[in-house]
Amino acid sequence: MGLWEETILEQIVPYSHVLMTDPVAKVRAKALHVLGCALTAVTQLPISHAGLFVEYIFPQLTSMMSGMDNEPMVLLSVAQNLGVLATQSLRFAELAVAARPTAQAGNTPKAE
Repeated sequence: MGLWEETILEQIVPYSHVLMTDPVAKVRAKALHVLGCALTAVTQLPISHAGLFVEYIFPQLTSMMSGMDNEPMVLLSVAQNLGVLATQSLRFAELAVAARPTAQAGNTPKAE
C-alpha cells in the first residue's frame, strides 16, 4: 500500500467521517463528496480495513441521513454520491476478499 492510500485511509476518511456530523449542511454535503472521491483513489486495501464500509462509513451515512429532512443540500449530496459509494463498497469488498489468506484444503476459514 502506498503512502497516498495510507493517507486516505488513515486521515482523509476519518476526517470526512467527523465532518459528516457537522451542524452546517454544506460541510456535511462536501464531506460526503470528498469521501467518495478519496475512496476511488485507493487501489490496495489492508485486511485491517476490510470492514471500512460496513462498520464505519454506512453507520455514519445512515446517521447523517436521519436528520436531513430540512437539508436539501445534504439530500442532493447523498443522491449524487450514493452510486460512487456503492461502487466503492463493492470494490472494497472484492479487495478484502482478495487480500484474505486462502484456506488450505480441509481447513475452513476462521471468522473474524
